Amino acid sequence: MVAIDEPHTLFWRDQRVPLYASEAQVAYELVRYGQISIERVCLLAPLAEDGNDNSLAHVRISQIRAKLRRIGADVQIVSRRGYGWELVRTASMAVSAN
Repeated sequence: MVAIDEPHTLFWRDQRVPLYASEAQVAYELVRYGQISIERVCLLAPLAEDGNDNSLAHVRISQIRAKLRRIGADVQIVSRRGYGWELVRTASMAVSAN
């Protein structure tokens, strides 16, 4: 997976992942750092007027997960209790990387 800054764009095996700009910002940070906090998602991709609704951050991550599944990406965004989310390889990708 490749993430490009400015404009935030995400590619999986040379295929552009169809993300909205706010989703791409979140995905970019996930790829760059391997994890993202709930608070950071709220700041990058506010869905509520106050930009601090944790339940809406979960919605944003769900939207990104769905789009990654649709293109067949061998990665998952898993929850890290009390923090946020982490980007991990699935077993099939880990095996093929060896």
